[in-house]
Amino acid sequence: MTLSSSGVLAGDAVSFSDTSATFNNKNIGTAKPVSVTGISASGADAGNYTLNNSTATTSANITPLALSVNGAGAFDKLYDGTNAATLYGSIGTLGSDAVTLSGNGTFASAHVAHDGSGNVIAQSVAANYAISGADAGNYTLTQPTGLAAAIRPVTVTANISAANKTYDGTTSATLTSQTVAGTINGETLALNAAAANFDTKDAGTGKTVTASGLTLSNGTGLASDYALQSNTAATTANINQAHLTISGLAASDKTYDGTTGVTITNWGNLNGLVSGETLTLNHGNATFGSAASNAGTLTVTASGYSLANGSGKASNYILDTPTATTQAAINKALLTITANNDAKIVTQSDNAGSYNGVSYSGFVNGETASVLTGSLSVSRSGMGAGNGVGDPAGSYANSLVASGLSAANYAIAYQPGNYTIVPANVLLVKAANVSQAYGSAFNLAPPTAQYLDGASNLIKTLTVTANGGNNFSGSDGAGGSVTFTLAPSGGAYSGSNNLSLGNYNLASNNAHITGSNFNSLVYTGVETVTPKALTPSAISGVSKTYDATTAMNGLSLTGGSGSYPAMRSISAAAARSPAPTPAVKPTR
Repeated sequence: MTLSSSGVLAGDAVSFSDTSATFNNKNIGTAKPVSVTGISASGADAGNYTLNNSTATTSANITPLALSVNGAGAFDKLYDGTNAATLYGSIGTLGSDAVTLSGNGTFASAHVAHDGSGNVIAQSVAANYAISGADAGNYTLTQPTGLAAAIRPVTVTANISAANKTYDGTTSATLTSQTVAGTINGETLALNAAAANFDTKDAGTGKTVTASGLTLSNGTGLASDYALQSNTAATTANINQAHLTISGLAASDKTYDGTTGVTITNWGNLNGLVSGETLTLNHGNATFGSAASNAGTLTVTASGYSLANGSGKASNYILDTPTATTQAAINKALLTITANNDAKIVTQSDNAGSYNGVSYSGFVNGETASVLTGSLSVSRSGMGAGNGVGDPAGSYANSLVASGLSAANYAIAYQPGNYTIVPANVLLVKAANVSQAYGSAFNLAPPTAQYLDGASNLIKTLTVTANGGNNFSGSDGAGGSVTFTLAPSGGAYSGSNNLSLGNYNLASNNAHITGSNFNSLVYTGVETVTPKALTPSAISGVSKTYDATTAMNGLSLTGGSGSYPAMRSISAAAARSPAPTPAVKPTR
């Protein structure tokens, strides 16, 4: 500020000074009043003058003070879908002026910036600072330039789900959904997976499925604005057991044996195995659907199948059904029906229609003649008139023929029997036909004994008594008597010295005759040996090492035992069917 006076003469050295000069207030303005006080004069010529007063007034301008932002900058931020930037910095105001710095910035782009290698880089930020406060009007603010900051990607998480699958020997999995969580403002992204795999290839529930090589691609949002928390994600799914079927079951035809048992030639093969894998197919039992024979084929059912490890694991598979079926035939068993040898005294009539009955060979599984249908008839070829009365004495080989029976499960073959017409003075011994189980005692009831007295032409009957051991004595009360022991004629013997199964004619080789009323003997009667029923009484060896099957092999079975009397036949030759019974010359 310069002080002057219009009354100082030209050339005089007079200057003025003041003690203070003040505006009316501190705020900016134009032509603002200024009060000057404490004015005084000085200089070489000042003594020549007198000041009228020591104050003066004038006007002047107060212009705004220019401010700069100290330390101006912008903060990095996470992508939020906007280009707004948050600024920082400070200003230097005068005294205690009430001035506050604020402001916001604008990123050049609302999206994350990357360099050519995909790294996040900073981008320019336009500053827009502002000042406010009671004294802000006294300042001007210069906006800084060259600000930069980075928008960084938002971290998102990957969510996946996977489909259940059937065991296929691989760990490959199929994803059914791939979503991203944590995007901004509802933006969507596509989630891509390079691979998806189960933890193991084996069947199981709640198995871990891991998707790997995860990447993002654009949806409604840009993938470059986001970063995956991990490039893998996990979920759970099931690998279900693969279903297997059995084919190729094969069974042999068999001859009827009264049981449903069957011989399997091939227990079958597994269908549905994963390529290159094998399993062991364990089996249980197999039976015909019926024990009976039929004209066609029958269904054979095998059951109790189970799986065991092979090159593959059994736990990865399941059988659709533990059974399999095939077809096989049960052919009729051969049943031989033999007319038993019979005899009569020459003056007697034939016992036509039945004679001495028949013997059977070929029944199975304990079956008897009760399974046969029809009416049994035995006839004699060459029988004369009057039911054979008067037919000449002699031996008639193969003259007895049986017929009239049939059976669903047996093919019947008839065998003829011999017929003897006994002449006078020959004793006819007729024992009742007997049947016994193999190994059982052989006990006969006293037979009948008759002869034709040649002198009187009358038939005489002996009184026969048992002496034990199938030895018998007979007497006609007229001086004629006999003793004899009946036994099977011919036969095979087992290792236990018991007569084997079969039909045997009864005869004697030790007859002793007293008197002359008869001179020889003819025998009839058949002994049949049938199978002995066994019940297993002991099982041993019932243990094994675990093998994942129910099979029990190598058992040792012991049947019931006992002591049975040995029966010896007249001849060591086997005779499974009755043979002609010759007259036996007794001793006297």
